[in-house]
Amino acid sequence: MQFNFNTYKMKNLLFIFAACILASCNQSSTNTEENTQATSDTLNAEPMAQNIADNSKNSLDWSGTYVGSLPCADCEGIDATVEINQDNTFKTNLVYKGKKSKPFTESGTFTWNEEGSKIYCVAGSDTSVYLVGENQLIQLDKEGNRIIGPLADNYIFKKKGTNETSALPITGTKWILEEINNTKPKAAEDNKPMFLELDAAKNRFIASMGCNTIFGGYELTENNTIKFGEGASTMMACPNMETEATFGKLLPTISTYQLAENKLSLLAGKKVVLVFSAGK
Repeated sequence: MQFNFNTYKMKNLLFIFAACILASCNQSSTNTEENTQATSDTLNAEPMAQNIADNSKNSLDWSGTYVGSLPCADCEGIDATVEINQDNTFKTNLVYKGKKSKPFTESGTFTWNEEGSKIYCVAGSDTSVYLVGENQLIQLDKEGNRIIGPLADNYIFKKKGTNETSALPITGTKWILEEINNTKPKAAEDNKPMFLELDAAKNRFIASMGCNTIFGGYELTENNTIKFGEGASTMMACPNMETEATFGKLLPTISTYQLAENKLSLLAGKKVVLVFSAGK
C-alpha cells in the first residue's frame, strides 16, 4: 500500500481543528457557568446601606407649637397657631383680629416629602404646605414654593418655648457687621456703619462696608440655604478698604445662614465667615 502523506496530513489537521473547537466550547461553558454564578451572587447579595443626609425630619427637634401672624384682606390680621406632633398629626388655630367670629380650628395628619424638608398637612380636602426649619415653619403656596413679596415674612411661624430674641427674620432687618473671618472689622472712615440688608419683595440685597454701596440679587431656599448673585458697587476710593475687599470675596462663597439671639451668621460650607447683629 502506498503511503499518502497529504491524506495523513489532512487527517491530522482535522483532528487538531476538532480538538480546538471542543476546548473552546468547554471554556465557553465554564465562563457561562461562572458568569451565571456571579450574577446570582450579585442578585442574592445584601443591598449596600445608603447614606442618608441630614435633613429637617431626622436632624431637627421639629415637633411642637408654632405661632405667627398671617395677613388678612378684611381684618387686622390672623393670629395663627400650628401644632405638629411626632405621630404625624397636626392642629391649627386661626383667630381673626378685629372680628367677632369664633376661632377657626382644624386638625388632621401630615406627611413628609422625600427630601425630609417639607410637610403636607391634610384636613379633609384642604392641604397646607410648610417648610420645616430650625425652630420655625414657613408656610408655602399650594405648589410648595416660597411666598414672595412684601408680606413674605408674615408666613414664618416661630416655635414656642425658644428664645424670643431669635425671632427676627433674615429679611427686612438691617444687619450690622460684627466679625469677618473671626476678626472684628476695622472701623470705617467717619465710623460709617458696615451693614447688610435683604429685601424680600425684590430678592435684592444692599450692603456697605463703610465706603462703597454694594448691591445685587440673592436667593433663599430650603434648609437655611442662601446664595448671593454677582453684585455691583459704587466706585469710591476710601482710606480703609480691606474689609470691603474681603467681604466682596466672601459673599459668592456663602451657602447657608444661621439665626440666633438677634445674630445672623453666614457660612461658607461649614465655616462661619460673617457675623452680624440686628441694628436698631
